[in-house]
Formats: sequence, structure tokens, C-alpha cells
Amino acid sequence: MTGSKEPDIFNKGSKEPIRKEINCMEKLFLGAEEIAEACGCSKQKAYMIIREGNEKLKAKGYLTQMGKLPRKYFYEMVYGESN
Repeated sequence: MTGSKEPDIFNKGSKEPIRKEINCMEKLFLGAEEIAEACGCSKQKAYMIIREGNEKLKAKGYLTQMGKLPRKYFYEMVYGESN
């Protein structure tokens, strides 16, 4: 098709899609790397924290995501804050 122009979602000459960052909103979930960095612990310990947090959330009836923990709940676990 010579007349139609498809949107270019790739970088020039690259097959990698352009990633758009959302600056106005923090990520809702934290992974093991971020938790390990925040707590100053190993990734293995961070996964244990995630597992424990997800078990508590599941017991309360929330849906959970393996290997991730909601940012808000993590802060509640660490700082005891509840908004």
C-alpha cells in the first residue's frame, strides 16, 4: 500500500518499540528489587516479605499478584500508616 502511512511506533532503524513513561503516577506495585533496596535486604528476603504480605492480603479477600506487593500496603507494613 503506497498511499497509506502507518504510525511509526519504532525508533529509527530499530525494532524496539518506543516506551512512554508515565510521570504523573507512581507504580502501584513494588517488585523484589525495589523492596530489597528500600529495606536494605537481599532479594531473597524481599520475596519472603512479598509472600507474607500477599498471604495477609489474600486472607482479607484481596486479589494478589505473585512477586509483587501493592506500594500502599508495603508502606503500611513498614511504617504502620493507614490512610
